[in-house]
Order: sequence, then structure tokens, then C-alpha cells
Amino acid sequence: HLFPKDGWGMLANNKIGDCTVASAMHCSMLFNKIVNQRVRFTDLDAQDDYSAVSGYVPGDATTDGGANMVQVCAYWQKTGMRDSHNKRHKIIGYLAVDHKHLERVFAAAYLFDAVKLGIQIPSSAERQFMDGRPWANVAGDDIEGYHDVPLIGRLANGNGVVVTWGST
Repeated sequence: HLFPKDGWGMLANNKIGDCTVASAMHCSMLFNKIVNQRVRFTDLDAQDDYSAVSGYVPGDATTDGGANMVQVCAYWQKTGMRDSHNKRHKIIGYLAVDHKHLERVFAAAYLFDAVKLGIQIPSSAERQFMDGRPWANVAGDDIEGYHDVPLIGRLANGNGVVVTWGST
């Protein structure tokens, strides 16, 4: 209920492999919203921070290989993510959560308001997302790549709520 369906923004993640930066920016939006502050990030903000942390050169697809989640968190802590008013949003720290214990992951998301998840994306995930359906395992699905999404909540049915591709 904190953001309308189109309120998160793609943050260039439909054009470049900056999901790690987009995820950090989405978390920053949430953290600010919780304390009644509005912060806005643009595709250009995301592209610039992605370039700084990964070496991406705009327009050169050979340099668009994504970014390491830990390196992005270190950058987020030291430098901060730049918003549309040129203000940097930093985190105090970050930690790893044992992904083999899902209840601990959900507890961490509850305690810290979000947990960045590194996930493998199967070929069916984009279609399910576009159809407005939750991601569900499809037997024999090929893995298309890796993706970083912030886990920001949990529904009554147990499903996690993540922000990805500009929506939840």
C-alpha cells in the first residue's frame, strides 16, 4: 500500500542490467517513505550509479554485465545512491542472511524493512510478471539469468512481496 503499481519506476532496468542498483534505489524509496519522506530516482540516476560501481559505459553493451550485490551494497554504504535532486542516500551497514532458512529471510525483511535477494530468473518469470501472476516454478524452465529484487513484505498466504521491473 505504500506505492501505487507504477510508483516504483524501472530505473533503467528494462534497458540495462542495473538490477542491483535499481534494487538499492527501490529500498531507499521505501526507507524514506516509511518516515514520510518522498525521494525520486530516475533512469539517469540509476545508470550513473551503475556505471560508477560496475564500469558500465552507456551505449557499450559489452560493458553491461551486471554488478556484484556485495559491491553495490558497499558503494551504497560508502557513496550512496544519487536521487533526482543530487542527494545521496546511504545505508549504515549490510549483512548476509542465510537463504537456506526462509523464515530468517522473512524475519530480516521485517526487522530491516527490506532484504535484497539474488535470484535466478527462469524464462517463465517475465511472462508471469506481465500477466500479473506470482512467480511459480515451471518444470523444465531454463534459467535466463540472475536478478536482484528487494523483499519488502509477506502476504497472508505466505508469498513474499518483491519489487521488480518497476512494480511489486
